[in-house]
Amino acid sequence: MAVARYWEQYGTRLQYDTGEYVFRLGDPGDTVFWIISGRVALLKESRLEEAKLLGYRTAGDLLGESSLTGEEARSEWALVVDPVEVAALPCEKFWEMLNRDPGFRHQMVVSLVDHLVATDESHLRAAAHERDLFERLSSLSDEHERMAQLMQLRADTMHFIIHDLRNPLNMINSAVDMLESQGRVDGEEDTHTLVLAAKRGVQRMLSLVETLLDVDRLDEGNASLNLEPLDLSKIAEDVFQRIQPLAAISDIAMNFDKPDHPLPTVMADRLRIDRVITNLIDNALKFTLPDTHVDLSVWQDGDSISVAVDDEGVGIPPDQRGRIFERFAQVEGGPQGRRGFGLGLAYCRSAITAHGGRIWVEDAAGKNGMRFAFALPIIAHS
Repeated sequence: MAVARYWEQYGTRLQYDTGEYVFRLGDPGDTVFWIISGRVALLKESRLEEAKLLGYRTAGDLLGESSLTGEEARSEWALVVDPVEVAALPCEKFWEMLNRDPGFRHQMVVSLVDHLVATDESHLRAAAHERDLFERLSSLSDEHERMAQLMQLRADTMHFIIHDLRNPLNMINSAVDMLESQGRVDGEEDTHTLVLAAKRGVQRMLSLVETLLDVDRLDEGNASLNLEPLDLSKIAEDVFQRIQPLAAISDIAMNFDKPDHPLPTVMADRLRIDRVITNLIDNALKFTLPDTHVDLSVWQDGDSISVAVDDEGVGIPPDQRGRIFERFAQVEGGPQGRRGFGLGLAYCRSAITAHGGRIWVEDAAGKNGMRFAFALPIIAHS
């Protein structure tokens, strides 16, 4: 393969025996590898379960490519199954070659296409695994066994999908960045427009994948929360100011019921709470018709601070409210064409639960529509 020549020329050859790790979870993500020979298993380990196999990489595959997008630490383990020889290339060197060597750039695009084809094949393997598990399910008579196997199926399928999507998407995003950095020349306006469209689409897909990964980390207790004393009313006001112009475009009025006195602080991760409030407002705007209101409010309720988003949408049937915070949950009815992937509210539940808070949905106060709200405990002072 022509691309191997570049890696062997510029990379550092390294050899690993069976049972060794090319890298471990948490190792610095500053190097990308090209597998010359052998086989590597990618593993994910969580606090709640044993190591999970994500897939294999063999000769001609990239390894650790997520570091090319700025990932500072490895998010998985690379265990050598068969003796492996790799060409290791620092990320800075990779980008330098990509920018100055057209031959290397061309070969990396070809390699990317091959990688995407391999991803499709891995989806077929996942489907075969799913069929096999369902066959085993049908032979089990005990309901608890069936439920345990079904939950395992769900978890395994999710890991296949997430990790099979994440790495090729990161590579596509990097390739598009590279094309965009080459600049425009006369007569290539259409090409530039297509590149920008591709970039927006990839970034949207990457956002979905990262949300799934973050929900996994939060649910399994593996997410690092950057806790600090926070004023929830200030965060809510920042989100309100950011989203209000977007609501106006849809002819939806937004109101913020700002507390008339300073509220006690909570211990929370600023970015994650900002994202929770943003998701709740986005959800309200999605299901609210033009010429109506979405209201944001913050108040103290005993030993906690509550945040609520009230909309004037079509509402949620009582029998569907219990699952609204589940992943991929879809509510029947609502404006056509406004359904999402059912990840925003799942993220909200996982993030608030990880903070020791609670989140709920109920009828909106004094009007049609729904109220989505959460509460976080106030910092206890000794």
